[in-house]
Amino acid sequence: MRIQALLTNTVRQAIRDRILYSLLVFGILMILSSVVIGRLSLGEDVKIIKDFGLGCVSLFGVLIAIFVGVDLVYREVTSRTVYTLLSKPIRRWEFLLGEYLGLMLTVLMNVVVMALCLELIVGFRTGGIDLTLFSAIGLMVFEFMLIASIAIFFSTFLSRTLSTFMTLAVYVSGHMTHDLVDLGKQTESLWMERVALAIYYLLPDLEAFNIRSQVVEGVKIASADLWTSVAYGMLYLVGVFLIALKIFQHKDFR
Repeated sequence: MRIQALLTNTVRQAIRDRILYSLLVFGILMILSSVVIGRLSLGEDVKIIKDFGLGCVSLFGVLIAIFVGVDLVYREVTSRTVYTLLSKPIRRWEFLLGEYLGLMLTVLMNVVVMALCLELIVGFRTGGIDLTLFSAIGLMVFEFMLIASIAIFFSTFLSRTLSTFMTLAVYVSGHMTHDLVDLGKQTESLWMERVALAIYYLLPDLEAFNIRSQVVEGVKIASADLWTSVAYGMLYLVGVFLIALKIFQHKDFR
């Protein structure tokens, strides 16, 4: 019950955040603009709409997870609300878990709105529902969950600006891990290759959640690959959250 109350409170605070509505509205406008961009192509308008639309859902979903996620713990500390909450019979892990679950519910609600908007546009152009879009968006949700846990992790010991910067850096780097390994091999230096490999295993492989091109091209995706990505994301997420909790447990709020 305590976690549920914290979750509800987090969602209420998040939906009052102007940046949330700004990102959502801008994301919907960008998805709608895919219709205009699609018309500029020659016979590939549906593919363009799907690709551009999924790209917008991915980008704005991540931005919402980062900016709202970083602000959650930081705002509770600066407003001194956390002092009141933790003085009650609320454990620190309950507080952090409630904040995280509230964040994910907020992100999920926004993703659903953008996904339905994209599905309506595609359905209007094709005359039917494209369920494959939900496979791509479903994996994106796990990416957002992972990024949100990283945002909360950094916010437990860094300022709002640094937390935002570090989370964005992890997000960008997470999509370039394979390129980093290839770059390490090209240097023909054993030391550089090992460093690149260490970074590869340390950072999340966010490309594991990117099946946008396959969905757009109509390539069938094996369910085993989808579940492998989901399992990987959940394991990494739990690991990051446990480290964040460890830091939060030893944080002095006096």
